[in-house]
Amino acid sequence: MSMISVALAIVSICSYLVGAALILRYFQRAVLSNKVTYWAWLAVLTQGSYHAYNLYAHQGFNFSFFNTAAFVALIVSLLLLLAALTKPVEKLGVAIFPIAALMLGLELGLDDQPQPLKVYSWAMSVHILASIIAFSLLNIAALQAGLIAVQDLQLKKS
Repeated sequence: MSMISVALAIVSICSYLVGAALILRYFQRAVLSNKVTYWAWLAVLTQGSYHAYNLYAHQGFNFSFFNTAAFVALIVSLLLLLAALTKPVEKLGVAIFPIAALMLGLELGLDDQPQPLKVYSWAMSVHILASIIAFSLLNIAALQAGLIAVQDLQLKKS
């Protein structure tokens, strides 16, 4: 692994963790600053650059477990940030950002054999990308449903 990809991954991991820490701080102060989205966007952009660099270095997408898990975490984080442009859903980052940092850290730390796709057609690429996006949306919906259920339970108790 090259020094450029390692540096991009480390910057992304640190940015995710700072964003999550700022969200946790929100729960103490009840004011969510714009710094959270700045750090999260930095994390997503550097992780996207990391994946783009590795895509170029391996001459194709690596379908190893940790690389795919980190890519899914990237898509989930990106979808969360895009949704946060119009709706107040940044607080979901308290769970999503540390998971994204963990997945990227596992990919960086654990040596995984590259699993390139042998038959690489455009139809297969579109299918894989659509599946990853659908899975990412499902993750966000499930996390939001869980948080709403907890809120509902707290409202019924008080």
